[in-house]
Amino acid sequence: MGNVFDEPFADVWNNDKYRELRRRIAGDDIPHYCRGCYGMKPVAASTNRRTQ
Repeated sequence: MGNVFDEPFADVWNNDKYRELRRRIAGDDIPHYCRGCYGMKPVAASTNRRTQ
């Protein structure tokens, strides 16, 4: 997805892959590799990350 040691952080953060990942998470289309952390128990109104 990107490496901040090889390119500027802004370039990594704004690349197509990260933009798509953020779009999917915001739209409740959570990728299978994120489901262990998302969709469990809301921590705040803006996230679905699991609490500890």
